[in-house]
Amino acid sequence: MTLEHLSAVMEIERESFTDSWSKASFVREITENPYAVYFTATCQGEIIGYIGGWLITDELHITNL
Repeated sequence: MTLEHLSAVMEIERESFTDSWSKASFVREITENPYAVYFTATCQGEIIGYIGGWLITDELHITNL
């Protein structure tokens, strides 16, 4: 996931959760958290999903899906 993906990710986030993450939370995770890894899933060029987590040593703690 990159900052360019956030408008599509935020649309999915708002449609999926009543207590959704803020755009600022995603920006901090992507740009400032050295443990964060975030990926998008696409279909025919459209973002249809995403997953993020903290990769620490050999474990992944999923933070958002």
